Amino acid sequence: MRLKAVISRTGMPISTIYRRELAGRFPRRLRIGARAVAWYKSEVEEFIANPMGYRPSNSPARIELRGYLPPSQA
Repeated sequence: MRLKAVISRTGMPISTIYRRELAGRFPRRLRIGARAVAWYKSEVEEFIANPMGYRPSNSPARIELRGYLPPSQA
């Protein structure tokens, strides 16, 4: 999901999404281009289902793509 879709689905502003992501309370974004990021829809839906109890998973897809994350996110 791209940023606008994540904002629409969660109802949270950009600053809150990034702040919660850094604190480990929101799914991490994936770099999909030089100036583009996206989130796994399944991880965003998991967050929406239980926002207070959300903890990031180490799904196989997430682990495989870890090499594509910027160093600060890996």
